Amino acid sequence: MLGGVCSGIADLRGSDPNVIRFWVVLPMVFGVPMVAVYLWVWLTFPEKSEVI
Repeated sequence: MLGGVCSGIADLRGSDPNVIRFWVVLPMVFGVPMVAVYLWVWLTFPEKSEVI
């Protein structure tokens, strides 16, 4: 289904379907791991001190 949608968008834009697929899949692949890394950093790093 996703391949057909990307193919339709590429046809509308006059571009290569593989380029559209790449830009659609890229956030799916890296989205979840990046959220996990962000949460880990947020929970483990100390808050900035107010002392200069």
